[in-house]
Amino acid sequence: MSNPAAIQIENDKIILPLAQELLRKTRPVYFLPRGRPESELTTVGSGFFLRYLNRTVFVTASHVARELQSGELYVPTLEQKVESLGGIFVHTGQRDQPEGEDRVDLAFVEVSGELAARLPRDNYFTMADWDTTDGYHEKSSYLVCGWPAKRNQPNRRQPKSLPRAPISYWDFSHPPAHYAKYGLSAQSHYAIRFDPKRVMDDQRRLTVPPHFRGMSGSPCCFLHRYASRADLLNLRVPKLVAVTIEVQKDAVVATRLTILLQLLSQHFASPLDRTIAKSITVNL
Repeated sequence: MSNPAAIQIENDKIILPLAQELLRKTRPVYFLPRGRPESELTTVGSGFFLRYLNRTVFVTASHVARELQSGELYVPTLEQKVESLGGIFVHTGQRDQPEGEDRVDLAFVEVSGELAARLPRDNYFTMADWDTTDGYHEKSSYLVCGWPAKRNQPNRRQPKSLPRAPISYWDFSHPPAHYAKYGLSAQSHYAIRFDPKRVMDDQRRLTVPPHFRGMSGSPCCFLHRYASRADLLNLRVPKLVAVTIEVQKDAVVATRLTILLQLLSQHFASPLDRTIAKSITVNL
């Protein structure tokens, strides 16, 4: 097989089973306007469960959590059940801040002990599943899995049935010198090269380039340092390194996991009342 495009597609198919494993930890995030019936549930983002400091949290993007100003957020938990996570989301940025100005763009909520106990081990990330030491290498590639909103909108005529149309994508990182173009630093973010024509669904099929609204909050994982096709055939489990916050024309942008862990440590060490919505800041 000498066609580079065909080789790339076959490489993508090899990686897909790993994406399917990661999707067990990843959830679509649904929004229901306050006072409206279940039939008006809409998909607004992605998120994932993470266990840290003996607590289990659900992580998403701050601009997704801001939907709580006018309604409630729901996520699928187990056995097709969709639940409100309750509690109060902790978020970066300010509620009245324009979405694009919050360049950290992270939010999380601690889930109940009852729900945490019900989650199977393959449904959440732990310290064994992440890497906080990853640095730029020209051959390092990254995998993003999530739930684009348009493909996962509930059908109002079938309110008890939710679509399942996740996607995955992997590519190399842009070099650090390019990050200024996005107003970012390689110390705080990743900017993964992006080609919408290489996005795959969970059936190993290339999919028509989707609208990527709804991918915010999905996990971004270090995949491998690609040197040859043999590397793909001997892949280790991808490591969580960042949280996807936006998709631009030529880049998937993600905030490094180290910042999320800093926010979690800062929050759970605080004696402040956690029944009150809280904005939290981090020094980049």
